[in-house]
Amino acid sequence: MKTPAVFFAFCLLAIGVSAAGAVVSFSPTPPAAGPYDISNLLGAARDRDNVGTATADGSANDETTYIAFDRPAQGQTFRTRSDYPLYKLTAVTVRHVGYSGNNPDGQSAANTWYYMPAGGQFTIRLTEPAQSGSAGFVRHSETYVLSGTEENLFAAGAVANTPDGTGTWVTFTLDTPILLAADTLYGFDISANVSAFFESWGIKDTADGGNPYPAGTAYISGAAGAGGNSFSLAPGERVFVVHLIPQIPENGDLTGNGKVDLDDMAALAAGWKSIYDLSALVKIAAHWLLIEPPAFRTEPILKTDACVQEPYSESLTDDIIYYDIFQLSFCKISGPDWLTVSPEGLLSGTPEVGDLGVNLFTIEVRQEQGVSIQAVLQITVKEGSGPIELLQAVPFTQVHFTDDFWLPRQQTNQQVTIPYVFSKLEETGRIDNFAIAGGLMTGTGRYNFPFDDTDVYKTLEGASYTLQVQPNPALDEYLDELIVKIAAAQANNGFLPGYLYTIRTNGIDIWCGPAPWTNLQSSHELYNAGHLFEAAMAHYQATGKTSLLQVAKNFADLLVDTFHEGGVEIPPGHEIVESALARLYEVTGNPNYLTLARYYLDIRGTVTDDYSPWGPYYQDHLPVLQQTEAVGHVVRALYLYMGMADVAARTDDAEYRQALMAALDSIWHSVNDTKMYITGGLGAMAGGESFGAPYELPHNGYCETCAQIANVMWNYRMFLYYRDSRYIDALERTLYNALLSGVSLQGNTFFYPNPLISTGGYTRSGWFSCNCCIGNIARTIPSLSGYVYSRTQDKLYINLYAAGTAEFPLADTEVAVIQAGGYPWDGNMTITVSPAQPAEFTIYLRIPGWAQNHPVPGDLYTYADCGSPSVTLDVNGTIVPLNLQKGYAAIRRTWQSGDQIHLSLPMAVRLVRAHPNVSACRGQAAVERGPIVYCAEWPDFAEQTVFHLYIPDSAVFESEYRDNMLGESAIVNKGCILRGTVKGLYEAEGGGIEERQETFTAIPYYAWAHRGAGPMTVWLPTDPNLAVPVSLPSPPELIGYWRLDETSGTAAADSSGKGMNGTLMNGLSFSANSVPGKVNTALSFDGRDDYIDLPDGFDDFRGGCTISLWVYPTAVKNWARFIDFGNGAASDNIWFGRQGSTSNLAFECWSGSSVSGLVVAENAISLNEWQMFTVTADSFGNVRLFKNGQLIQTGTAKPSSIIRTCNYIGRSNWSADAYYAGRLDEIRIYNYNLDDAAVSALYNGM
Repeated sequence: MKTPAVFFAFCLLAIGVSAAGAVVSFSPTPPAAGPYDISNLLGAARDRDNVGTATADGSANDETTYIAFDRPAQGQTFRTRSDYPLYKLTAVTVRHVGYSGNNPDGQSAANTWYYMPAGGQFTIRLTEPAQSGSAGFVRHSETYVLSGTEENLFAAGAVANTPDGTGTWVTFTLDTPILLAADTLYGFDISANVSAFFESWGIKDTADGGNPYPAGTAYISGAAGAGGNSFSLAPGERVFVVHLIPQIPENGDLTGNGKVDLDDMAALAAGWKSIYDLSALVKIAAHWLLIEPPAFRTEPILKTDACVQEPYSESLTDDIIYYDIFQLSFCKISGPDWLTVSPEGLLSGTPEVGDLGVNLFTIEVRQEQGVSIQAVLQITVKEGSGPIELLQAVPFTQVHFTDDFWLPRQQTNQQVTIPYVFSKLEETGRIDNFAIAGGLMTGTGRYNFPFDDTDVYKTLEGASYTLQVQPNPALDEYLDELIVKIAAAQANNGFLPGYLYTIRTNGIDIWCGPAPWTNLQSSHELYNAGHLFEAAMAHYQATGKTSLLQVAKNFADLLVDTFHEGGVEIPPGHEIVESALARLYEVTGNPNYLTLARYYLDIRGTVTDDYSPWGPYYQDHLPVLQQTEAVGHVVRALYLYMGMADVAARTDDAEYRQALMAALDSIWHSVNDTKMYITGGLGAMAGGESFGAPYELPHNGYCETCAQIANVMWNYRMFLYYRDSRYIDALERTLYNALLSGVSLQGNTFFYPNPLISTGGYTRSGWFSCNCCIGNIARTIPSLSGYVYSRTQDKLYINLYAAGTAEFPLADTEVAVIQAGGYPWDGNMTITVSPAQPAEFTIYLRIPGWAQNHPVPGDLYTYADCGSPSVTLDVNGTIVPLNLQKGYAAIRRTWQSGDQIHLSLPMAVRLVRAHPNVSACRGQAAVERGPIVYCAEWPDFAEQTVFHLYIPDSAVFESEYRDNMLGESAIVNKGCILRGTVKGLYEAEGGGIEERQETFTAIPYYAWAHRGAGPMTVWLPTDPNLAVPVSLPSPPELIGYWRLDETSGTAAADSSGKGMNGTLMNGLSFSANSVPGKVNTALSFDGRDDYIDLPDGFDDFRGGCTISLWVYPTAVKNWARFIDFGNGAASDNIWFGRQGSTSNLAFECWSGSSVSGLVVAENAISLNEWQMFTVTADSFGNVRLFKNGQLIQTGTAKPSSIIRTCNYIGRSNWSADAYYAGRLDEIRIYNYNLDDAAVSALYNGM
């Protein structure tokens, strides 16, 4: 609804029409008092010095009337009020008079009003003076041409020089109202092309003999001080005449009638010598509309919802308050491309899938050439009822890195990682398992877990990806031979057509259940199937061969026939088959696979005849559509979320799709707002490899490498659906930090967990008994270039920045894109776009959240400083505004070959703070630059520790690029380190704590643990009370020595003098269990529950560690310990004993909840004989294992220096592990490493 304009009224007797179409009216009476608000023209300055020869007589009237000839810039002016934003001049009224003499046409008409002849012209001109003494700027001009009929307007007998002779009032209603600005100086004049008289006005002065027009009331050229009551206007001459009211009060309304009008003028002039109604004496009245600016009724403007791929139409005209005499013009300043705003305020367009959710637009409305206002328009885009079109990833086969960051990693993966992993698969029997199951060789299968088959599938998938990028006939042939074994294992499985699960076929039962599908909670049968399907699709797409794809289809068809309502009604215990089936449907076109994927989703968390939910660890505590929080085993959960996204993207059931995505939205926020590490890592808890509670993010979190890979995959699926940069922001953070740390720069050692802190001894391993992460790395690295670009028919999204080339179809032509730059170390990127033919399309460039002052999409992490990062963007040197749409800068144009985009992202070093609810991070900060999170690591500090450091407020950090970032010449490690000055705390010799300046160096988190084992941290204190002072070193000494020579009682004396006396537990006693030992007597442990409990301690191994003891095992006990010191299971443990049920000797250290090193000597433990085992670890974590004084193995593992409260001899901290069975004697613990000679002497001395 519009606010009505204020109009004015005239008594119109006749109308003439000017050449310009102006309307003119004549009246013997003045215009009625009304809303022409001349009193608002304040600040008009007297300008008598600029009036030529005219002078003043000093009367009061000097304040009210000014006339100047032909000098609008120097004559009388008026200034509009500053407290009103807008004026429109709509009409001007003057009084036309004549007296005696002949009319201009020669007729005699004494004592009548003269009229002007036909063809005569009046011109009205508004000027805007530039400055005093200069010519005015013509703002507006209109001309009125007389018709010759005006004579009829003049009343006979109207005598000019009598008070009743009011003359004729002429009102010029302007054809085009003149828009005036506030607080601006204007002038107004009238000219004619024939002679005419216009009466000046005055006030009757009885002292002047009753002359109603006293002398001096007007300035008249050539009549200085004379008393003329009119002035002559010669042809072509201009005169400025305006009536002013001086010193009008601010409110202006003196009569209280709610408006400022001529009655108020009369009230103001009450003290003047006047007997006339001033309204009858107005010489010139400017008719004004006082205009408030347009205003939106609400902000944001909320319009009706739009639907994906359905035309949208709305209007803004009812959302604005404005004066309808003005013409408004609407436009869109920013917002998603799909919406068009017409000048009339009509909204139209068709949103796409990427526009789902709340869309914000900036809308501007402009009131002609006057003021403009802006407001936010909000339209929520929902899904429609039909199928949707997702963004398509540009395949990694069409994108090739040429940079110093990703290219070396892909080359290493191809040349080192994949061959290395295949060699380990052969060495550990995983490939033979298929040959044995297929009857191609004899033997017994070797397994650690029921999912060992997936190690083969994942590596085969990665190898297939490398074939797509770089042909390799030898690798191609190797894969063919491997697939023969896999197909044979399926053909000869012995259970069901299409079934493939070699551990069952080979007769090994590890969590398998007695028959297919009987223990899906733990068997991983369907998990194996999912990875088989992924490998098959990759191999088919790489080679065009269907050999492995047929194996996958056989298995998938079996699953379709088996799992359905009335069939087997049990979901997968470990998810991934859901996602794989949805993608297999896309490759094969078989809709049954998509139906089955949905069935697996729908049955989870429901009760059937075959299944009751297993609980949050398996994500089946609720049906998937009701889940809102990420819980349980992280890898399982993320694979489930991938499956939900993949099914949503492919189903035609719009309601179901919306429900899936609504659940995923809530889950995504629970992850990114409360459960994600600053590195992008997921998985806080080692126990269960699971999510913690909201904000439970301990520094020693688990962050399994497989979970980080799954997180990247899930976020990319969410992005393809929503086209929102928040998902790529999360993907990039994980990719460059938590994921990349999972593989060494050499490509042949790996992390399983990726903690944010290490107290020492933590190193990557070449293999794990649970080896899921290594195969996952092998398949992920070659496919990373597939995340760089996404597209539709005429839209290209640039998601990640990396130097390289790409070529793909777009907008009905082939487009080549070249990225050049040093990302992630340098924020300046040049992107050359070369379509084969000129083509119009939109390029969306992601502006990372960290470049917009947001390290993560939510508020889980924020920058410590406010900052004002500056992002610049240009095309061919022309600056482009950052029109951000869901975090992407959109540029639509007709692109020509060679067009260049230049993007500059700020690369300042920033301190990051965690949400206050993250208790582990209070009083601490992390350091990052661009997408890279940094850490402090021991080799860069003289004390070989980092926990004594804190960051003072004055700290300043700078980046430094190095070709050899780590000082390790054997590996490619170009990149930026950070340098600065911080503070360090030290114990003083005389007591107390001293504070010292420390030169600070930080390296990228992904690159830690390449220079040996030692302390590392991502989070550094900003509160000095949280720093741990460097203690004065303990002297190297024996810290525990249990001879076990007692003859009675349950106390095991410590002969080191440190008071670490042990207590014999669960019926173990010297009187009952002492037996002949290696030296004097020994103690015999029954293998059921016997052990020795030791006091708290064993906390300072900074100088190294040595453990030596004599053992006489009598039985193979699974994971039986000689000793285990820690704080419970998976908590800073140091254990020495048997590896599983093998005869291998193992020494393992944990840093917090993460394994920091494992060293294994195979077949070292013998039964029923005495043997002396010794392990030494130096201060760097270099480990040496000895048997009977002889070195048998080396490796790396470093004990952390922390007080341990669960310290046992003969027992594990893990409740599932067996107790030691056999004899133990002469147990020694040192806080330093014995050299080889000392170990030999120790053995020989016994």
